[in-house]
Amino acid sequence: MTIGGKRDHFLRDGRPWFYLADTVWSAFTNATELEWAEYLDYRREQGFNALQINILPQWDRSLGASFPEPFRADRQGRWDFSAPNAEYFDRVKAMTAEANGRGFVPALVFLWCNHVPGAWAAARNLGALIAPDQVGSYAKFVAETFAGFDPIYLVSGDTDFKDPATAALYLAALKAIAKQAP
Repeated sequence: MTIGGKRDHFLRDGRPWFYLADTVWSAFTNATELEWAEYLDYRREQGFNALQINILPQWDRSLGASFPEPFRADRQGRWDFSAPNAEYFDRVKAMTAEANGRGFVPALVFLWCNHVPGAWAAARNLGALIAPDQVGSYAKFVAETFAGFDPIYLVSGDTDFKDPATAALYLAALKAIAKQAP
């Protein structure tokens, strides 16, 4: 996937590509294997070609089956973004591979607002806030994890940018993921 022309459209395999995405924000944290397969079949029938998914849990996701957390937590329950949980990311990679194999482009949200200090939803998820010094290593891990799937990265989701520190962190996230996955 590349940006074409006057930076006003996508190219896929060198040809213009129309982005028709469905939002399935919490698929990685909520969908069972059967639900995922049924969902992919249905969206394919409807003509969608991209899926917008949060890499990390969204604060307001429905709670159903219990899936592993993406990172190891310390004694206070805070995630260690340098210690990814292989069980979580193996599941995420398998789901992404299945979608990619059916022709979908993953459009992956790097950091939803509940993982960024100062964002309006940060207070709902205090144990899972990323620190500015963790953004670079997280970007490297994400780029390595999804390298074979030619994803589009969405840097933020549902944020308000009222806090200058939030805007600065998202800008750092944009630069970090762009460096790792240009």
